[in-house]
Amino acid sequence: MSKQIFKYAIPIDPLFDLLDKICIKQDNTYIFNNNSYKKGIFDNNIPPFLMYCKPYYHVSKQKYVEKKMTYAAFTTVLRQICNFNDIKYTTKIRYEKSTYEIVYYICFTGLPDGSKGLPGCDKCDSLDEDADVA
Repeated sequence: MSKQIFKYAIPIDPLFDLLDKICIKQDNTYIFNNNSYKKGIFDNNIPPFLMYCKPYYHVSKQKYVEKKMTYAAFTTVLRQICNFNDIKYTTKIRYEKSTYEIVYYICFTGLPDGSKGLPGCDKCDSLDEDADVA
């Protein structure tokens, strides 16, 4: 499916540079939530990242990076890049004061190119075990 989204292989280094700036790091994972998104918009980190990603998308799919960006729209771009590059991530729905937020835990270990040679990601490894049981 990702071959239908991207023309070329999109590098992961700019993604991890962005996540380093805006996310909280815990247990070899980046925690991306609505506050991270707001920080990225406020510090003007997300718009240049999207412009960097635009040429990698097929022309018909550039709508993902051109449209008015919201938290949900940006997480779609994050998921597309993670899926294309086989980066493990998981989500957790957090309810607070009658509203919910989807929090993303993006692992920065065990990458195919070995760029982040850190020990295993407990958050994502536990998901793999859960998937085997189901």
